[in-house]
Order: sequence, then structure tokens, then C-alpha cells
Amino acid sequence: MNEAQKTNGCIRREAGTGFSFANMMLLLACLLSGGMVSLALPHLITGSGVMVAVKSVLLATSGVIVSYAVNRFAVERGAPLTDKGYRLAGVVSVLSIATVGLGLFSATYAGLVFKDVEQLSIEAHGEALSGFVSDRSAAAAQSAGVVPAMKTIVSDLADKHACELSASCISGRGSGGNGPVARVLSEKLGKAEALAQQVERGEALRRQQIERIAALHGEYQKTASDDLPMEDKRQALRGIDLNIRQALADLDTAIPVALLAAYAEELKGGAEIEGRLDAARKVTGILRQHGQAITDIVRKLPEQGAPAPAFPKQTGVSDTFAHMGHFLPIVLITAAVELVLPISLWIYTLIALRWASYRQAPPVPRRPHPEDEALRQLLWGSGETTDRNQALPHGDHRLEGRGHQRSLPPTYGHRPRGRR
Repeated sequence: MNEAQKTNGCIRREAGTGFSFANMMLLLACLLSGGMVSLALPHLITGSGVMVAVKSVLLATSGVIVSYAVNRFAVERGAPLTDKGYRLAGVVSVLSIATVGLGLFSATYAGLVFKDVEQLSIEAHGEALSGFVSDRSAAAAQSAGVVPAMKTIVSDLADKHACELSASCISGRGSGGNGPVARVLSEKLGKAEALAQQVERGEALRRQQIERIAALHGEYQKTASDDLPMEDKRQALRGIDLNIRQALADLDTAIPVALLAAYAEELKGGAEIEGRLDAARKVTGILRQHGQAITDIVRKLPEQGAPAPAFPKQTGVSDTFAHMGHFLPIVLITAAVELVLPISLWIYTLIALRWASYRQAPPVPRRPHPEDEALRQLLWGSGETTDRNQALPHGDHRLEGRGHQRSLPPTYGHRPRGRR
């Protein structure tokens, strides 16, 4: 109670200390962090309705309280103890700030970009699928030459079979008839006609599947760009992706490649006609020519390649960190709030305490080592300043403590400046 209060007869409570700037910055940073966490957590928590809001508010509030308490303890308690020489206090302070900051940073950053990362993964899969479909369709288009090749073989065998029936063009015996040569040609012609029909149906199916794949891919791109809930979008895109895979499988099996290869080997095996060696050689030459033509076509057909790219799995928190370069501004802002600011306040507080301690009691320079002092005296001799310092009692560094001026060796031939 001062004299004015005694005179007036009233007692007033003295004003308390104000909120420091460091504490104000810590509180504001924690509140901003809590706001960002509350916006980010609904994207990381499964479910819907009131429970998601309750969980988000509870976790955000807990994070704010813990962050403010840890950061304030580190600044108000850890920094002064570190300045006094307790290194463990500094280590614990930095680790506690970093641990809490990294936890809040991971939740904030992951939640803020979670939906965007899912969209990026879906779009990336669409681009990969587009390239895969284009390559597979271009490869399947190479099988278009099978149909005219089979038609040519059927036409040639039909002509020779008809000629053999009418005039024995190949056997050279008689004036036609359904002999052994005609029967062999009829058998090979029947298989060629049946295989040609399968090839034509396969070609029609191939064109149909290519058109279907193109339509499905366009539907995938349209659905991926629609503004739909992510769960509904993923479900729709997964169905489209499954239909594309089924269409690609049908495209691979549209042309009966295995049957073509087997028929080509059969033709290259030739024919045996009992008692007709010359006719057998002629028929074998014709069949082997057609068999080699089918083999050359089959070799040009594309083999079944690698499977289509897998549909992206459900996005997780770790997946968001793989896109940190894409969301670099968000990374820097969240890191500045969660990590840079509290650590910077702790460092600046420690620097201010160290400077105050230095001004109050500057550190005493170390005494030179006896061997170094002996070596200096041996090289430069004993100077006046050295004699004066040695004359001081042990522990008295008044001359050395002024502005950290150490004793300088005398200069030969000249007197030191400032001395008389």
C-alpha cells in the first residue's frame, strides 16, 4: 500500500503482468493450428454425421492444449535452464516441440490435401490406362491382315479342288472325278473355310471391342472429372475399369491365334497319297506354301502383353507425403505454423538470455597454457605487459578482462604504442 492509497483510504489491487509477446504468438499459433486441424481431420476420419464432427473437435482441442503447454514449457522453462548450462533441458525442449509439431503437421497437411491426392491418383490411373489401351488397340489392329490371307487360301484351295474334280489338274490322271487328290484337297479346304469363318467373326468382335474400349475410356475420363463424392466416384470408376479389362481380354481372344498356328503346322506337314507320289508332291507343295503364309501372319500378330495397370488403392496418409512437391505452398505454410514458429521462439528466447548473461558477466578469457607461454617467452622474450600480468595474484584477470585484450608480444626496434 502506497502513500496515495493510505491518504485516500481505498485499497486497489496492483496490476498484474501483461501477456508477453512470445506467449501471445504461441497462443495464436496454437489456435491457428487447431483451426487447420479441425478442417483437415474430417477427411481422415471415416464415417459421417455428428460423430465425425465430435471426433474432429475433440482431437483439434486436444492438439491445441498439448501444443500450447509443451511450447510454453519449452520457452519459459527449457530456455532459461539451457542458458544456465543444463543441456538436457535444451534437448528435451527441442524434441518435445518437434514431436508435437510433426504430429500436428502430419495431420494438418494430410487432411488438407487428402481429397486432392485421391483425385490425382485417379487421374494418373486414367492416363496410364489411356496409354495402355492405345498400345493394345494398335497391336490388335495388326491382326486385320489375317482375314484377307485366309480368304486367299480358301479361294486357292477351292479353285484347285474344283479343277481337280473337273479336269484332274493336279493328279493328271483321267478327266476329273472325286479321287484321292480331290478328297485331300476337300479336307484341307473344309478346315480352311471353317477357320476363315472364325477369323471373320473374330475380326468383327475385335472391331466391336475396340469401339467399346474407346467408349468406356471416355466414360472413365468423364466420371473422373465429375464433381461427385469421392466414395461414389471411386465405386463408379472401379466398375468402368473392370469393364475395360473384360473388353481387353475379349480383344486378346478375338482372333484364334492358336488354331491358326495349329492349322499352319498341319498344312506344312504335307499330304500322303498312296500310289500317287507325283500328285502327293504337288499337293504337299501347295499346302506347305499356304502353311508358311499362315505362319508368317501368326508371327506378326501381337502376343498377349502385360496386364492393364491396377486400379489405385484407397489413398492413405502416407500417400499424401509422396505429393509434397505438388502441394509445396501448403507444406510450407503448415510447417511454419506447426514447427518453425515455436522452434524460432525458443531459439530467440535462448539467444536473448545468453546475451543478457553475457552483458551481466562476460566470460573470462582462458589463461594460456604454460607450455605456450614458455614458447612465447622463448621466441619474443618477456614484455612489460606479461610481467604486469604475471605480477597479479592467481585468479585476478582484471587486465585481461577489459574488452578481451590479451597481452601482445613486444615489437623489436619500436616501442609499443600508448606506452611511455
